[in-house]
Amino acid sequence: MVNLLTSWREERGIDEIFPALIGRRLGLAMSLALFLVLLVGGISLFLSSSISRGTKVIKAESEKIEHVKRLHTMTHHVVAVVQIAVLSGKEVHEC
Repeated sequence: MVNLLTSWREERGIDEIFPALIGRRLGLAMSLALFLVLLVGGISLFLSSSISRGTKVIKAESEKIEHVKRLHTMTHHVVAVVQIAVLSGKEVHEC
């Protein structure tokens, strides 16, 4: 019986093809897994650099807004001092 099974396998070439198929499939699966890891890593690097650039732009715009806000506050202060001076008719010495 064992000889029949062995001869049948040899006739069909299963001993040679089967391990080769496993090796090819395993190699293909490993290559696909490596490709996916590299693809996800590349996408992650691209997105993180994009977020970093966006953060820098937001910081620069925020600084501009703070400068304008300070200028606006100082202008309100000057207008208030001038109004007080005009309404009271006196000189106001305030910084």
